[in-house]
Amino acid sequence: MSEAISAPLKTWRQVPTFSSDPHPISAPPMKLPRKESTPAQRTMRYARFSLENTASIFTYRASGTMVPCPLWIAPYAGRLLAWTHSKDGLLERIATQPHVQIAPCDGRGRLLAEPVPVTGRVLLAEELPTAKVAMQAKYGWRFGAARVSAALARALMLRPGRPAGLELTLD
Repeated sequence: MSEAISAPLKTWRQVPTFSSDPHPISAPPMKLPRKESTPAQRTMRYARFSLENTASIFTYRASGTMVPCPLWIAPYAGRLLAWTHSKDGLLERIATQPHVQIAPCDGRGRLLAEPVPVTGRVLLAEELPTAKVAMQAKYGWRFGAARVSAALARALMLRPGRPAGLELTLD
C-alpha cells in the first residue's frame, strides 16, 4: 500500500496515487487490473455502498488523468444508481471508458475507504424514472430540493442540460 493511500485525504481534489509513480497526471492511460471478486465480496461492497450517502466516482480522461466526482448514490436491484446532469463530462468519460472506480466519501468528497472497480453505464431516458424513485426513496426531501434547485438553474440558464442517470455495477 502506498503512503498516499494510507494518509487521509483532505479534499476530493486530492486524488490518491495507486502506483509508485509520483506524477500520476503525466502518466499514460492506466489499464486497471481486473481481478475477479467472489459473490460474497460483491454483496458486502453493495451493502456498504447502500448505506453510504455519497460516493466518489473516479473516471479517466483520454490523457489518463484520474477525475473524481462525488455524487449521491442509491441502491436498486443489486446496482447503484446516481443522478447527475447531461452536460457533465462524467457521462462522456463513462461512455468512453465504462470501467471506473468508486469509493465511499463524506459530503465534501473526502474518501472513507479505498476505491473498488465498477462498470458504469449512462441510463437511457426511459430508465430515468427508476433512478428518480430510488433517489427519492433514499434521500427524501433533500433530493426533491436538489431537483428544484437544478430546475431553477436550468430555467435561469445557469446550468444547461437535462437530468441524467448512471448505473454502477460492482465488479
